[in-house]
Amino acid sequence: MITEIIILVIGLLIGIILTRIIVTAKLRLEFKEAEKDIRQKSLSSSRRSLIGKFIERFVPFLEKFNYSPSDAHFLGQPVDYIIFDGLNEDNVKKVVFMEVKSGNSTLTQREKSLKRAIQNKQVFWEEMNVDTTNSHEIDKDLEPKEKTSFWDRF
Repeated sequence: MITEIIILVIGLLIGIILTRIIVTAKLRLEFKEAEKDIRQKSLSSSRRSLIGKFIERFVPFLEKFNYSPSDAHFLGQPVDYIIFDGLNEDNVKKVVFMEVKSGNSTLTQREKSLKRAIQNKQVFWEEMNVDTTNSHEIDKDLEPKEKTSFWDRF
């Protein structure tokens, strides 16, 4: 009877140990596969992002770009381009803020807030003159001299 109990306990211990070894091996394998998948997705996403950034620079030279490439000025952040339509002819007709997206990209929160500000006509012209003859007084001269809304003219 004691021998049977000892054999049963040993059998249970061997079963528990084997189960732990098998489950641990299976979890390690799943973890490695998941890690590989995550790395692949990250690399793919990084490549798409880099390709998108590369393409952004060449958009003004695409056939479907509706402006003169020399009127387009690349910023990258917070918007990709500011286009001064007609600048190359010294007659700016309009100013366009352009964000370039590729694939399934969507606007970021920052880009959406900029779009809202533009659509709400919160765009202004300011001039600031800085007198550098008295460099110790530059702080006083950094205040804007004139502040007008672009939209007030219409």
